[in-house]
Amino acid sequence: MSTKELILAELDRVSPLELPGILQYLRELQPTPTDTEENKTNPSFWEAYLQSEQEYHEVYQRLADA
Repeated sequence: MSTKELILAELDRVSPLELPGILQYLRELQPTPTDTEENKTNPSFWEAYLQSEQEYHEVYQRLADA
């Protein structure tokens, strides 16, 4: 059985009252546009990231070394 088939089989055993919570959980697993494509193409996002990286380089290095 594939993973998808196993998940569907388990869903058949779940109480209908629990299904909305499961649906909400599954939707929360999906990446949001701000987590994916938008940031890849948004120059202001990368500018802010690079500026932060420069400003906090020493902090990041200390954390990495810890």
